[in-house]
Amino acid sequence: MTKNITVTNINRIYTKMVGLTIPTSRVSYNFWIAAISDAGMGEYSDRVQITYDVPEALDYVSFSNITCNSIAVHWSITEWFTGRLPHTGYTVRYRSEESDSISLNVSNQKRQIVISNLDVNTVYTIEVSANNSIGEGNVTKGNFTTKMRDIRTLQLILQK
Repeated sequence: MTKNITVTNINRIYTKMVGLTIPTSRVSYNFWIAAISDAGMGEYSDRVQITYDVPEALDYVSFSNITCNSIAVHWSITEWFTGRLPHTGYTVRYRSEESDSISLNVSNQKRQIVISNLDVNTVYTIEVSANNSIGEGNVTKGNFTTKMRDIRTLQLILQK
């Protein structure tokens, strides 16, 4: 059965055409699209194949404002349609060699987070991944080292 629909976001085609509310992971869906006007239906497009899956790895992860006990983590995503469901949020995990991994959930509206209360002069590994309704995506990793305490802080500690 064919239904005439108006679609402005290709991510929503699957729910309107095949009645799925959550597409099956790693199953390919084939679509042929035709424009409909008062003059009738136009020619169908070439086949569009979409495979729904967890998000791909983020484009990059970068660090800024590294201090003796905090860091700002930034990431970037590919904004154009990649055949995957929209991101529902992000997971940021960090750990040092001496500690267990700590996970932070970040809103899908944000592309950065500041992590604080870190140990001084310590190497940390950070993993950032995007999530969607199917699950957590592939991880992008990075490493950084917190700084030694700055001179003013050390002077204050020594004076006490």
